[in-house]
Amino acid sequence: MQHSHKLQRLICDVQDLLTQLGDEQGPEVEALRARVADALWATKRALSAQNHNGHAAARVGRFVNSWDDFVTHYPRLAFTAGAIVAATIGYLAGVAHRK
Repeated sequence: MQHSHKLQRLICDVQDLLTQLGDEQGPEVEALRARVADALWATKRALSAQNHNGHAAARVGRFVNSWDDFVTHYPRLAFTAGAIVAATIGYLAGVAHRK
C-alpha cells in the first residue's frame, strides 16, 4: 500500500507542475504537456484497474488464509467437512444422472 500512496503523491505533484506550466507557451512545452497528460491518464487508469482487481484478490487471500487456519488447527474436522462435501456432491451427481 505504501507504493500506491507514493504514486498518488507523485501524480499530484505532476498535476501541480502542469498547472504551473499553464502560462508557458511554445512547441516544446506543449509537446511535454501532452506527453505528461497522456502518461497521467494511463497511470490513473492502470491504478483504478489495479485497485479493482486488488480488492477481489484480497478477499480471496483472506478466504484462503482462513481456510488454511481452519485446516491447520482442526485437521480432523476439516477432513470430515471435506468428506461430507464430497459425499454430497457424489449423491447429487447420482440423483441428477438417474433423471
